[in-house]
Amino acid sequence: MDELETLMAEAGLADSIKDRIRGIANGARATDIDLNVAALGDTGAKALALALTLVKKKARLTKLWLQGNPIQTEGAISLAEALSSHQHLELLDLKDCAVGPRGVVALVGMLRHQEELEWLNLSGNAIEVEGADALVDALQDHPALQRIQLKGIGVDAARAFGARWPLDPGVEIGLNDDEEAAFEEGREMQQRCHKGAAEKDKEKEIDEMRHELARLQQVLGEKNELLRLAESKEQRHADEVFEPANPQKAQLEAANEEIKQLRMEKHELTVQRQKMRQTMKKTDETMYQLRDQLRDFQGVIELEDKIETLLNLNMDPTRFTEKQRVKDRDGKFVKGAFGRLFRSTLAGHDVALKEVDDVEERPRLRQLLAEMSNTATLAQGVGKRILREVAILVSLRHPNIVQFLGICHDSASNKLAFVLSWAENGSLYDYMHVHNNDLSDVQRLRMLSEVAGAMEFLHAHNVVHRDLKSPNVLLDSSLSAKVTDFGLSTFRQPGQSQVSQVIGTLLWASPEQLLQQELRADTDVFSFGCLMWEVWLGIRPWHHGQYGENGITFAHLVAKYQEEDYLPLDVEIQGRRLTPALQALTCVCLQWSGNRGDFSQLHAALKVQQSATREQEVVTLERHQQHMLKQHLLLHGPPDAAWKFSQQLLAAVDATQLSIRQSVHIAPLQRDGDAVTELLRAAGGRTAQEHPRTPFGHRLSRVAITWCDQKLVAFNGALHRNTTRYRGHLTSASHPFAPKYDHDTLTGQATDAEERALLERVTCVGVYSMLDPTLLQQDPPIRIQRVFHGVRSFDAVVGILGGDFAQLQRTDGGWFGAGLYFTPDLDYAFAYTHPRQVKPSRRNVPADLRCLNLTPGKLYRLVLACDVMYGNPYPVLDLHLKGRPLMAGHDAHVSVVDFTKGNIVAAQPFQTHAQWSQGDKKPAAEIMITDPSCVLVRAILVFDA
Repeated sequence: MDELETLMAEAGLADSIKDRIRGIANGARATDIDLNVAALGDTGAKALALALTLVKKKARLTKLWLQGNPIQTEGAISLAEALSSHQHLELLDLKDCAVGPRGVVALVGMLRHQEELEWLNLSGNAIEVEGADALVDALQDHPALQRIQLKGIGVDAARAFGARWPLDPGVEIGLNDDEEAAFEEGREMQQRCHKGAAEKDKEKEIDEMRHELARLQQVLGEKNELLRLAESKEQRHADEVFEPANPQKAQLEAANEEIKQLRMEKHELTVQRQKMRQTMKKTDETMYQLRDQLRDFQGVIELEDKIETLLNLNMDPTRFTEKQRVKDRDGKFVKGAFGRLFRSTLAGHDVALKEVDDVEERPRLRQLLAEMSNTATLAQGVGKRILREVAILVSLRHPNIVQFLGICHDSASNKLAFVLSWAENGSLYDYMHVHNNDLSDVQRLRMLSEVAGAMEFLHAHNVVHRDLKSPNVLLDSSLSAKVTDFGLSTFRQPGQSQVSQVIGTLLWASPEQLLQQELRADTDVFSFGCLMWEVWLGIRPWHHGQYGENGITFAHLVAKYQEEDYLPLDVEIQGRRLTPALQALTCVCLQWSGNRGDFSQLHAALKVQQSATREQEVVTLERHQQHMLKQHLLLHGPPDAAWKFSQQLLAAVDATQLSIRQSVHIAPLQRDGDAVTELLRAAGGRTAQEHPRTPFGHRLSRVAITWCDQKLVAFNGALHRNTTRYRGHLTSASHPFAPKYDHDTLTGQATDAEERALLERVTCVGVYSMLDPTLLQQDPPIRIQRVFHGVRSFDAVVGILGGDFAQLQRTDGGWFGAGLYFTPDLDYAFAYTHPRQVKPSRRNVPADLRCLNLTPGKLYRLVLACDVMYGNPYPVLDLHLKGRPLMAGHDAHVSVVDFTKGNIVAAQPFQTHAQWSQGDKKPAAEIMITDPSCVLVRAILVFDA
């Protein structure tokens, strides 16, 4: 122990850390060791290593957290030596520990023997290629490993890791965006190597088989000759034995023995010959199989070539004539975000060639298919952007998306050209702001409607543009709008609400793009709001008033967006003003992410406005009111929708506005009113059977309903989007959103009995209720369900109401996926709450919740009553999706857990659905959602603790 004390003194450790290390050495705290940010350093790490050496026979170490300790290489080596004696490690967290390549090599050498290791975190350590290679060698066949966190290891290390890590290991790997792109590059190199070597390996194997067959035939011939000689010799000896003579007895016995031996040799040779023939038969069969595989492989390659030819993915550059570089009105060459623009002729028609340099190989069909299913496609490098843009243009055809004619690749100059239809009138930006062409109101509305239709189509196919702006809208000879330039676009995984962080163009970019926050698909909706403002008023965004010709600066715009100060709607600019209808549409776009409308609503509303303007109707007050009412219904949904409070109730309450989001309203209710009773009974299940003022033995003390017009618009938009997206998904196996569980396409039901029972219990009318059962009878069946979420603090309530679930905590450890968890069982939601005491003068109660008039000194528990919407639930029977995104194509995960003990830690999934109906069991449902636009907070429920 003296040596331990010396090391701790040299390391300058705090007394509390010294006590913990002493406890580890004594075996008192050596099972789960948490020393995050303990300022250990390399000497401190050596002290910890010594303590672990001393304790090795006294305790079973399973988890070790050392985040944020600069233990460096020497400290890592010392720890590796000490941990080699503890072979039951399940978790090792070394994030931001300055572990270099040598340290990683030492550690992974130790981890090779940690057969129970499930989770490893080496994020923030520059392990370099050497460390990445060592990591792959040690862990690629690890039996228990589930997750490796490697964020911050460096692009080169990530690429090296991807080049060698097994293609389908079943291990979750965490990397940052740049490293993820490099990792995918490494995997692509690995795949190319595998595919390139496959044909050579098969040819080589066939040649080896041919040589082996020839050798076996030669050996068989030699054996046959030996057998013939043996038979001849046997016959000769037999003849000699029976010759009329008087041989000596000894000679006769010797001859008989030799005959016996020859017969044995003959039998052995016969057996060997049979084995040889069997081996040759198997060799022939193997050769035939290899030939068939090689023929199939060649057939796949030929089919790929034919499909690529059909899709014009390999057009001959010589087919294009009169190729000229495009210039602007000032005589300067036009250049896009990447590449040059040419005008050329193909078969007598004008086409646009967007040419890109330094492309060694043309995109292949298999690469495009992989890109369409890739969720980590970040705009890092030209190669990724090209693949992404080609994949989008090939797979999605729409009248208002630029027509894709093909690609051509010049291998001599390493140039690749996108072949697109020629837009006679250039971009919408140039048409309006460079050439100063005027547009009629009918034309403006038609163009906006066309762009909204194209964006509705893209979003329905999970493509997020991320750079929607007037320069990326082209106009053909009839001024029809065509959305183009998908270099920054991405395929959003169907089960995810978030997409990669990529900044668009300043004047049209969403706040979350400029602030480098996580993006959702509705980033395009904000950009479209800027586009509507620009097209109708005829001026570039943020070039009005004080901003003048030069426009707003980046810093100023970021500051305005942080204050939620967007483009002005009720102003007159250059003699034009947004109509009330366009003001309403633009307003639902220029909101914070999660509160915006959907392109299905915007497209429908713009078509109504376009039709009315085109027909030049007499704009009477009555007609105007009819148009506004129709648009209001498109945006907000019917006033009597099940997910809305009645106008009678809203008119009777005294509401206040949330200070951080004034569009959010809070209104206290009397706890014994019918509205409160309905809040609980609408969930169904055992919650509906409880007394509404004392459910499950908890006295309901305060109630406040809450609503937000923007959230209602977003919720209604999600309803329209899901109805369009999932239509027919249960009856067509080829539908892009067909369930990932086995199901009967005639009935739409799951074929597995356990999955079918789970879906029927949680997502159908029966045990629980649906707010609008008629939606379940349509195609697709949409569920809107009353659920609850336990909240652990007053501040969290305000944060959720004002921050669009940014602060909403999971109700468990993410057992059934990574997302937002809800339950229709109020008693289960109670289990996730914590008692919160109101301090004197209510100083710990946010001002926005003072309307609840909570009593100082009392303890309360907080629950949010919410409505969730989903159309394609996935049944989760076990924990295999822990912490993972939603299953592709699904918008919810549902599960049933055993809540009999009333302990959330023990609330694991049932083994069979038969256990649910047992009288001594208490099942609870969990519903996991990831899209905030599919969630409405309806009320704050405050219970006495």
